[in-house]
Amino acid sequence: MDAGAIRFPALWSNQGLVYMIDTLDTMSQCTRAGFKSGGYRAAFLIDSDYHKFEVVDARKLRTLFSFSMFDLLGLLEGNPRWQVELVLGPPKKSSLAEAKQLISNSFKKEKDSWEEMMDFEEFRDRVVDATSMEEIFTAFREAHIA
Repeated sequence: MDAGAIRFPALWSNQGLVYMIDTLDTMSQCTRAGFKSGGYRAAFLIDSDYHKFEVVDARKLRTLFSFSMFDLLGLLEGNPRWQVELVLGPPKKSSLAEAKQLISNSFKKEKDSWEEMMDFEEFRDRVVDATSMEEIFTAFREAHIA
């Protein structure tokens, strides 16, 4: 599946967490341990046109390295960061209701993480009241979750 078929921004969901993304670049980086443990096993995204793309496979492309403390420690511990190629399945039709339910489920599953956020209640209400994906993306941007 060509990532060019995705209309960004999109909602990315992986293991109960939900992010707004503008590219797949950040989502295609992980640690070796995260990759080996199947960190992409249930990942998917819903794009601006309500198409759902599931990650059906991920392949290591290369080891990433910088002189940051995080990368140096990862390398020394045998857990470096990797760049991976995400293989996406064919698009399936989704809906605004499914996108909102995805975020609502994340609010429940990752309750502590969401509630640490300033103005969480306002953000949650904006997502619940959204009438389009663009309104959801605006809420994410204004809450600095993009």
